[in-house]
Amino acid sequence: MLTGKQYLLIKNMLDRRDRRTILSSAWLELHNEYGLGKPVGKHMIQWTRDDHKKWREIIAPREMAREAADLGADRTSVAKYTPDEKISKVSVREGRVFCQAIHTNLFLKQGPIEVYPEVEYVVSQDDIDLQKYGAILIVENLEAYIYCHSFVFADLNYLTLVVYRGHDASARAVNALLERTPERMKVIIFPDADPAGVSIAMSTETASHVIVPDLFCLSAEDSVGERFSKQLAKFPDLRDRAKSHSIDFQEYVDHLLNRGYAVSQERLCSRHIRLNTLVLRMGSTSTQCTSSTFERLKKSIDFGM
Repeated sequence: MLTGKQYLLIKNMLDRRDRRTILSSAWLELHNEYGLGKPVGKHMIQWTRDDHKKWREIIAPREMAREAADLGADRTSVAKYTPDEKISKVSVREGRVFCQAIHTNLFLKQGPIEVYPEVEYVVSQDDIDLQKYGAILIVENLEAYIYCHSFVFADLNYLTLVVYRGHDASARAVNALLERTPERMKVIIFPDADPAGVSIAMSTETASHVIVPDLFCLSAEDSVGERFSKQLAKFPDLRDRAKSHSIDFQEYVDHLLNRGYAVSQERLCSRHIRLNTLVLRMGSTSTQCTSSTFERLKKSIDFGM
């Protein structure tokens, strides 16, 4: 098997269409192994057209492997052409999404799959049949994704695909999935109930809605004060940024900041806090989420909770 350095040595010689090459130790080793070329004196080796043709045949599998790798093939696909699978730098995780479903099955091109709580399903984003769903729920934390069936989603009444966004390959796969969501589909972001979560929701440009806790159900005991202070220092302009979003979301942000809440998704889950869906973007519509949704949230302020 040719090494990577040997492949490049041969390829560069062929690309230059050399008739003669300096007889280096590397070329001498290749000459002795394949019997191609004719040494001229002690320092040069001479090539014929037939030598060039045979070298091209020798490196052809490696060429196909490199082309496949350049097109994004994973190691198993590349290994069809060469035993050196590490030519591919693509992770098998590339393009795969951690997903679940609420109120329905996981619908794939291969057919529907019944889902079970706390089971992680990882599939190619291309295989997900988005037409079967009314909403896609983007979850930021892995643990919240795993326990998605344990949250109290008060008005998430759609056939909902749940995805964990995560980082790197996982995030890229989710972004690719979001690029092909039908226009009718609600894209719902579910972050922590804290300043960082507010920033994440507003930064998710594809999101039309956001999951927020019912403030009536929260208290200071649910919040981590130090976390709130650090995050607010990092995101001091949240109120200004929220002005370009829905009235309901602006009021939620205002009350959250006034109360100094930094409540994790884990806390929301463990305490079974009621969660509501708010319209996030100006102009977004929802049959499940009206102005009365936030009226309940505002009552928490009136009751002094």
